Amino acid sequence: MKGIGNLVFWKIHVLFLISTFSFFADSSFSQITFQQTFQAPYMNGGTYVEVTSDGGFIVTGQHQSSGAGSCDIYVFKRDACGSTVWFNTYGGGNEDGGMCIRETSDGGFIVTGLSQQGSGGYDMCLMKLDINGNVSWFQDFGGPGDDRGIQVQETADGGYIVSGHTTSFGAGGWDAYLIKTDIAGNLQWSKTYGGGGNDYGNYVEQTADGGYIIMGTTSSFGSGSWDLWMIRINSQGNVIWNKTFGGGGAEGESWHTKGLITSDGNYAIASYTTSFGAGSNDFLLIKTDTSGNVLWSRTYGGVADDNFRFLSETSDQGFILTGYSTSFGFGGNDYYLVKTNSMGDIEWSRVYGGAGAEKAMGVQQADDGGYVLCGNSSSFAPLGPGDPYDAYFVKTDSLGIVGCNVDTAATIMDTVMPSVTSPSIIELSGATVVNVTAVVLSYTPLSQGLCLDCDVSFAKFNYCDNGLTVSFIDSSLCATSWNWDFGDGFTDTIANPVHTYSVPGTYSAQLVAENVSYGCDDTLIIPLTLDTAQVAKFSSTTVCINDSTYFTDLSDTTKGNIIAWWWDFGDGNTSVLQNPVHLYGMPGTYSVKLAITLEQNNCTDTAFRTIIVTPLPLVEFSSYIVCAKIVNQFTNNSTINYGTINSWYWDFGDGFSSTAISPAHVYDTGGTYLVTLIATSDNGCVDSISNNVIINFLPTPNFDFDTVCFLDTMPFYDLSMVPSVFYDSVSTWLWDFGDGFSSTDQNPNHYYKTQTNFNVTLSIVTDSGCLGTITKPIGFFNLPTAEFSSTRVCLNEPPTVFTDLSIGTPDAPVNWEWNFGDGSLPLSGQNPNPSYVYGNDGLYNVELIVTTINGCKDTVYDIVQVDSLPIIDFMADTLSGCAPLEVTFTNNSSNDDSYQWDLGDGTNSTLENPVHLYTEPVGNTTYDIQLIVASPDGCVDTATYLNYINIWPNPIADFTMNPEKATILFPYITFENKSIGDLTPPVTYTWNFGDESPEFIGLDTLHAYSNTDTGTYTIRLIVENGYQCR
Repeated sequence: MKGIGNLVFWKIHVLFLISTFSFFADSSFSQITFQQTFQAPYMNGGTYVEVTSDGGFIVTGQHQSSGAGSCDIYVFKRDACGSTVWFNTYGGGNEDGGMCIRETSDGGFIVTGLSQQGSGGYDMCLMKLDINGNVSWFQDFGGPGDDRGIQVQETADGGYIVSGHTTSFGAGGWDAYLIKTDIAGNLQWSKTYGGGGNDYGNYVEQTADGGYIIMGTTSSFGSGSWDLWMIRINSQGNVIWNKTFGGGGAEGESWHTKGLITSDGNYAIASYTTSFGAGSNDFLLIKTDTSGNVLWSRTYGGVADDNFRFLSETSDQGFILTGYSTSFGFGGNDYYLVKTNSMGDIEWSRVYGGAGAEKAMGVQQADDGGYVLCGNSSSFAPLGPGDPYDAYFVKTDSLGIVGCNVDTAATIMDTVMPSVTSPSIIELSGATVVNVTAVVLSYTPLSQGLCLDCDVSFAKFNYCDNGLTVSFIDSSLCATSWNWDFGDGFTDTIANPVHTYSVPGTYSAQLVAENVSYGCDDTLIIPLTLDTAQVAKFSSTTVCINDSTYFTDLSDTTKGNIIAWWWDFGDGNTSVLQNPVHLYGMPGTYSVKLAITLEQNNCTDTAFRTIIVTPLPLVEFSSYIVCAKIVNQFTNNSTINYGTINSWYWDFGDGFSSTAISPAHVYDTGGTYLVTLIATSDNGCVDSISNNVIINFLPTPNFDFDTVCFLDTMPFYDLSMVPSVFYDSVSTWLWDFGDGFSSTDQNPNHYYKTQTNFNVTLSIVTDSGCLGTITKPIGFFNLPTAEFSSTRVCLNEPPTVFTDLSIGTPDAPVNWEWNFGDGSLPLSGQNPNPSYVYGNDGLYNVELIVTTINGCKDTVYDIVQVDSLPIIDFMADTLSGCAPLEVTFTNNSSNDDSYQWDLGDGTNSTLENPVHLYTEPVGNTTYDIQLIVASPDGCVDTATYLNYINIWPNPIADFTMNPEKATILFPYITFENKSIGDLTPPVTYTWNFGDESPEFIGLDTLHAYSNTDTGTYTIRLIVENGYQCR
């Protein structure tokens, strides 16, 4: 990308109007046209032009000359007449180039393009400039491959969206590349979109819903080698839909595609096409709805090559397309400009250039309705050696007309229907961010104007006269010097002179306006009729402060209609009403100014008037905060700075009033009273003041008490109240209990020693000192008299019976609480005569508490005796034996006095220590022994020893002999045991045969006596049973 030069042509269309009061020279239709080439070595033509808010132009491109690297970004600002405001280059040590520049909301500019200052080959760059071209920040985005920025837009959040293409990231060769940043250029997110081929994102614009539409070209998808491509995404870059548009050939490639969101909210995309049209390459313009559905499609061109570069929408909702053409024109390539209506139907087309080659890169509609084109040219004499290309800048009127190097192109328009596909694309993300410090250089390129045409009038001025003083205002288009002749022998050379004529009269004022650069001049003469009459006039009323002052406009309208009024009331306040009403905040003398503006030329005149605002009395008073029913003295402190106060009127806020200077007043009740004092001065100015006067409420004393039983402490409860309006409260209490005693507690307790009625008085004082007193009678409940009797019993005998003997006048007891003195829980309830069984003998201190219905109690104590039982204990000298058995019983009891024995065999005894013989029982027999003992107090107890005495029966020995007599010859006798009785085993039978033979133990036996002698023998059988009884 190299080379540019500079030439200019311009035309101005002017319409003049003249009035008797002032001259209004303006144009109902005025358009500037010019052609211009400018050159610096190896400076390529502009790649993007933007119309700025001041009516001028901003252009970016690539420049190889005096910058920091081999190629730098250049940006130049030009005014509406084509004059250079500033020209800067930006870059680092390598190659940089600008592809798009847009004006930002802060009046500065945002630039995108390509840069070799980042992480790979070429990076996508983003540079923010202020209004004067100073760098605010410079960022590179990309990866190890090549990345290029083609289009940038400021987004609704103040950040930026940048589209382009990349080989660093994505799915194929080149992929569409999208970067979203914040207001400072910090990356927020990045996306790539594409397939296996090459895909370019040449245009991006934010949609109404916060998403984006990307427009470019693709070889990965579609119907031919290259197709146009739309991608609709959301605010985070996620694809909503995408579509391709094309035919069997190629639609667009690399830089050749542009698009936009139309004023009706739909989409337009444009490029060149080989699939359709009249020649080998034609312009292709497609209009779609917001879903990418084709509304119409047109081609524009001739029979040769027509290469598209840029698309804009015009103010009439049509379209302007530019590029370069070999189908029409003067030489090789020429600027080619096509204007259509909103349906794409051609309105006119033009070519611009010379015998060489011209390539238009950008076009925009200017503020005056014309069009500005940027690009490069080799047709006109280059201004620098070795560089055949100059930048070529063309400004046309609204019909594409400019003074030279222009021709009408016989454009062939065709309606076509491209094939539409909806491919599946690959979304990826990735970006490396590099902060770049750009070297900024200012440069003045060589320039020249082409087709210097000065065949139109451009001198214009108007004027405003204020009496004999006239302000002249130049409105000439593109003038660079001025020569004024005021018609009275005086002259001036500034653009907007002010001249004062010496006498009224008619004068011929002349302006010769010249553009030195182009050698053009024009002359305008306007007759002036001047007099000394004042135009602006007004009247006003004089009032007291706080009364409105009425201002009335009396301005002369014979010199024209008044369209604006501006009042300065002298106190910092203003108004734009014709007849305002103003309220001054302070008394005094004020200089009031009225400035009027006439419809003709916006001329102004001014009138001044002094007014006096009379002060009001300064009304003030003071009073005391007192209690109701107390006299309140009011003090009048009113003053006045001018005059005297001669009357007063007081409204006390409670229906009463006074005309005294400083009255006294008594309020019947507490509250906040709005007291108003109205003072009137001797000049009739009245002022008043209203202050809230606080009258403290009298407190409402009250108390309550608990009626108690006599000799109980009586509690008193303060129930006094003070209205809470003033946050007043009781601070002091004084109780008089009526018995000579008092208290200052709020809620005291008092013990009365005498049972009678008393009058109790409570006096209270509030924080504000207000006093209240109340007296109430008090009395007591009578006490009952507790008494009871009880029975004396033996332990474990029938229970002790208690009998209530209490009395109560007038209130009988309703509850009895018995404490029996043995550690058991008290018995409480409505049982006046309980019975109670004591667990132990002894003396018990019994307590009775009786309670009346009013809770009054009395207590009595009495001793209750429970006699002890005798303690029984006895023993026998033997507890078992064979009958007959004599047993001696020994009494060991204590607390004993009499005895009753039951010896178990039916025998009784009253002896203390009886002796008893137990006879032969029938079988083995045991006897229970019972002793009943009476104490000296007559308390009886019984003890029974079970199975205490055991009497065993005896066996009865008996036997027979066979024979009863033996002989020496037969000395044998058989003894057969016939014993009876108790034979409880083990039984032992012991035989003694009387012959000195050994005793024999056994049941039966055969015994042989000695045969040596005869005799009589005593036989003894001893039988012993298991009890050892024999």
